[in-house]
Amino acid sequence: MIRIPLGQWVNHGVDTLLLYFGSAFDTFTDSVTLVTDKMRDGLDL
Repeated sequence: MIRIPLGQWVNHGVDTLLLYFGSAFDTFTDSVTLVTDKMRDGLDL
């Protein structure tokens, strides 16, 4: 029987998720900042 170090896998999964959500959140906040800046400056379309 193969023993899988579950704690290690869980930690790795959590780290990966945090990394993924962190970068997704950064992208999201960047987009929001961009939009709010455009609204403040007036939309140049």
